[in-house]
Amino acid sequence: DISDRAVLQTQRAWVGPRSAKITSAIEIGKPIELAIEYANTGREPAVNMNYTVDAFSASEAEEKRGTSFAKLTRGLNQCRSTNEVSGGQVVFPTTGFSAYNLAVTVPNQTINQEIVEGKQAIIVQGCFLYRSFDVIHRSYFCYFYKANSTKPENLNICINGHHAD
Repeated sequence: DISDRAVLQTQRAWVGPRSAKITSAIEIGKPIELAIEYANTGREPAVNMNYTVDAFSASEAEEKRGTSFAKLTRGLNQCRSTNEVSGGQVVFPTTGFSAYNLAVTVPNQTINQEIVEGKQAIIVQGCFLYRSFDVIHRSYFCYFYKANSTKPENLNICINGHHAD
């Protein structure tokens, strides 16, 4: 039994993000367009891969009150509690510098003056759901952008908001 589990862990698919960037102009009133690079570093194709990506803005006051952390926790819990995966794509194992790209326009979130001035950050959270050896796996991730400290073409990784199983 232990040997079987070890084989499954070493041979299964492992899908996760590699990087994220903002591809749209950071201008007031414009939507947020993202490119997320991801890969399957496992040895088995991931099947029925689905994803969700969302973004929200947060001020330093919201960070201190824990509002952002609460939103990330809700997203993580939703990702972890999803027990049904159907449809979706096949993500074949990647090697070296090869990867997949996901282009997303975030609904209901546009750039505002506070984001442009660096008074608010954009927090991007997402969840990859997929099957490997008939088991559902999840990769939950978080990146952020804050003017004057983050480059739009290379978002920073959040301190919290990550999970993989």
